[in-house]
Amino acid sequence: MKVFTDPVSKIPPLLESDIKTKIIISKMYINDILIMNYMIKNQYGMIITKDHDIKNGYDVIWSNDYACGKTMLDVIIKQYKLLLLLGYKMSYYVIESKKELKTFIKQNQITNTELETELLELWKKLKENKK
Repeated sequence: MKVFTDPVSKIPPLLESDIKTKIIISKMYINDILIMNYMIKNQYGMIITKDHDIKNGYDVIWSNDYACGKTMLDVIIKQYKLLLLLGYKMSYYVIESKKELKTFIKQNQITNTELETELLELWKKLKENKK
C-alpha cells in the first residue's frame, strides 16, 4: 500500500492507469469529522469520488466541483487545496491488493459498513484484479 499526504509538494506515487487496477482512497479529517472517499471513472470518462462521512454515518454523497476532474491528480490536488484551507488533514492511499484492502478496512474500523461493502465490490470489478 502506498501512502502520501502532500500531492502538491511531492509527486504522488501513482499513475493515471492505476484507476483500472488499484483503489485510490482519500482520508480527510478535522476535529470530529472523518470523511473517506474512493475514486472511480464514470461513464463520461471523468474521475469522480464517492464520499462517506465515517464518524457521523451520513448518507453517501456524490461530490462535484472539487471532486471531479479529467485525471486523478487533478481531483486530488483540487481536493487537497480546498480542504487544506479549511484546516483538514489528508492522507491518500493506493491499495494494490485485496490483502492491503482488508488491512485498510480493519485499521480504519470500517468493517461491516456500507463503505467496506463498496470497496470490496469495487475490488471485484477492477478488470485486472479478477483471478
